[in-house]
Amino acid sequence: MSVNKEELHEMIEQLKDTDRATVYDFLQFLIERNGRGFSWEETERLEIDREPLSEEILSRIKNASGEDYLTGEEARREFPGIQVDLP
Repeated sequence: MSVNKEELHEMIEQLKDTDRATVYDFLQFLIERNGRGFSWEETERLEIDREPLSEEILSRIKNASGEDYLTGEEARREFPGIQVDLP
């Protein structure tokens, strides 16, 4: 699928700043993935990051979603059958 770069630029210009930051992060991910042969197997071998989120990151998450997010423990309670390792 061919994408018009000017149309893509116009779409980005219409986003709120917080959403632009999300798009930027995703584009960085795509660039890195394409540059080094990303694979899910490689990701699964990485050590889990257990460092708590900073207040700035928590604020960005809250502002981006428009509401509070669920912690891993809250997700386990709300979705008892969930089969993922959530912090």
